[in-house]
This record gives sequence, structure tokens and C-alpha cells, in this order.
Amino acid sequence: MAQLTISAAARAVGKDRSTLKRYISAGRLSVSQNAVGQPQVDVAELMRVFGELKSDGGLKIPETNSPEQPLRGVLEVLNRELQSAQERESWLKSQLEAALERIRALEGLLLPLDKIQETRKNGKHKGSLLLTFFWILFFASAAVAAVGLGVSAWAWFFNRPTPL
Repeated sequence: MAQLTISAAARAVGKDRSTLKRYISAGRLSVSQNAVGQPQVDVAELMRVFGELKSDGGLKIPETNSPEQPLRGVLEVLNRELQSAQERESWLKSQLEAALERIRALEGLLLPLDKIQETRKNGKHKGSLLLTFFWILFFASAAVAAVGLGVSAWAWFFNRPTPL
């Protein structure tokens, strides 16, 4: 429902700010706080305590003398609040879909890890880690030996001492 500041609420009911503050401190009028901590009074609460509003207090409530006038004003405010809630819901749904897509992508990255762990549990590739380490070590040492052989050949060919 729409929220009004204390000043706007006082204008809406045709009372002084101090009167509203007395109602609040006596517990006859409830208030909430907005995001920055300022007190806010709900329009429905004002209508419950004071009846029909004298002015709009910053709201667009049509002024007619029909008995449905307060209801039409409340209905208009409720429709605006509903539209706002639907927009928030739509935005939250889009955020949820984006988060689910990121989760699915991360699951896709984890799937190969799950398969590796499953094959290890089944014992199909037992020792494959040791074999992989052996081949890496073999090729690394072969590369070092080839570099050393190349340096020695260079030194022998140019008849110079080895730079290493």
C-alpha cells in the first residue's frame, strides 16, 4: 500500500503534525520506516483511524462525494502497487533464470570431474595418475637431455666451452 510521510499524512487527514505524532506515541496510529529510516504512514492505516481523507497528501485520489470514493482511491493505489509488484516479480524471474543458467554452466564444468571420480571408483583407470606422472617426467627429462645435447654439440662445433 502507499506510504506517506508524517507531513503528507497530516495534510491528507487535515490534522496537524503534532496530532499525528500524539496518535503514534499513544499507539493509535502505526508507522513503519522507509529505507533511510524516516517514519512512513500507510494510507489504509490513515483511513482506518481518521476515516475519509481530506486531501490527497501527495496521492492521486479522485475527489467525489460518493460513498465509494475512499474505496476507489484505495483501489487505484492497490492497482499501482500490484503493477509495481508484477514488475518486481518479472525482474526477479529474469534474475533467477540468469542464475540458473550460470549454475547449469558450472555443472557442465563439474561433469567431467564427476566422470573421472566415477571411473576411479569403478577401478577402470587405477594407476592412470601414476602412469601420467611417469610420462610427464619422461618427456620433461628427454627435453632437458635434448637441450643439453644441443648445447654440447654447439660447443664442440664452434670449439668453445659450454655456456652452462
